[in-house]
Amino acid sequence: MSHRRAAGLLLLVALAARVALLAATPHLPLANDPADYQRLAVSISSGHGFGTTVVAPGGGPTAFRPPLWPLFLAGLYWVVGAHVVVARAVEVVLGVLTVALVGVLARRL
Repeated sequence: MSHRRAAGLLLLVALAARVALLAATPHLPLANDPADYQRLAVSISSGHGFGTTVVAPGGGPTAFRPPLWPLFLAGLYWVVGAHVVVARAVEVVLGVLTVALVGVLARRL
């Protein structure tokens, strides 16, 4: 089997596994980190900024969460609405792209 064919098969397996997990858990309740990212993204997309935190003592500003992921999710929510399944579908695509980029890097090394 050629390297390209094997790489394509690996990407298909990565995609199938992620899509299967998404399909099997469409109403997955958010807790811990995902719930906090969701809260931040909804707050930002509705124009309220990062808002108060549930992590820092007293609920003040914090640098506990990196800002780019909530900002990315907020942009997505601004376009399509705050739908967790859509965010998880985007994560499926990003996960498969990560597998592809790691494969490219491994091949180069």
